Amino acid sequence: SLMLERVSRTAAYELNLDELTNMILEEVTRTIHIQKTAFFLKQEKDGKFILTAYRGYTNAESYQLRSDHPVIEWLKNHDHALKQSDIGLDPCFKSLLEAERDELKEMGAELFVPIKAKGELVGIFTVGPKRSGESYSHDDQLTLTMLANQTAVAIENARLYWHLERTLEALKQAHDKLELRVEQRTKDLEQANKALEAEIKERQRAEDQIKLYTQELERSNQELQQFAYVASHDLNEPLRMVSSYLQLLERRYDSQLTSEAKEFIAFAVDGAKRMQTLISDLLAYSRVGAQGKPFQPVELEEIVTQVATNLSVEIIEIQATVYW
Repeated sequence: SLMLERVSRTAAYELNLDELTNMILEEVTRTIHIQKTAFFLKQEKDGKFILTAYRGYTNAESYQLRSDHPVIEWLKNHDHALKQSDIGLDPCFKSLLEAERDELKEMGAELFVPIKAKGELVGIFTVGPKRSGESYSHDDQLTLTMLANQTAVAIENARLYWHLERTLEALKQAHDKLELRVEQRTKDLEQANKALEAEIKERQRAEDQIKLYTQELERSNQELQQFAYVASHDLNEPLRMVSSYLQLLERRYDSQLTSEAKEFIAFAVDGAKRMQTLISDLLAYSRVGAQGKPFQPVELEEIVTQVATNLSVEIIEIQATVYW
């Protein structure tokens, strides 16, 4: 009773499975004077029952029971201890392999006490012979069963605590990763904002430069229009004089001029008129941006003919042939 009280008091706050199981084995071996005792706990990964704590064994690290072992199946269906002597008598153990029978004998366990939590087998508490050689009484078995029940609660609490620790650790890692990602995203955003600010400034400088160029171009166009207007006016005046005097020469000395001279005068007058036309067209072209008329179809043959006429002197000099 004192042992159960001590175990119960310690199990209430002990959450380390290794320390808990070793403490219980120490209490049992000292109080009941047992030669060998051990705990087999179920592994969540594969369901095997692995030896986790023991007393009185020399080479027990390899002991384990598969999840479908006949002993495991029997303990799942019963709430009291399984005696070693029953294994040789109960028909349900006929499926045991010879190697498994030898292993159970080598364990030297007199009792296999089930450890259950919420109706599920989570471990096995094995005890070997008493040092006195006496068999286990009903009270002994009841004590060991009560001890197993206390162990089951402690194991469940320890595993819940272990899962809680793992969950908290996972949450901490996730939180740390999130903080790192947020920090990195913040840095990336700051860099992106700096790059955007630089780009905005660069675009603003480019827009200011375009405005400056536009203003300069408008000023230049205005000066060009003014120059074209003045030039056309100043050039038209001497051309009109040349044309007028040629025509006056033709009228006044008409009787004295040969037909060839008259033809030359006609060429000169025509050239002066075409020059006036070119000057007027140049003035009109310089005003296209401000006073231009809507585009419309034109007769290309007429334009090419006019161009060829304007370039007739050059065409004759280089002996070129123009086709259209």
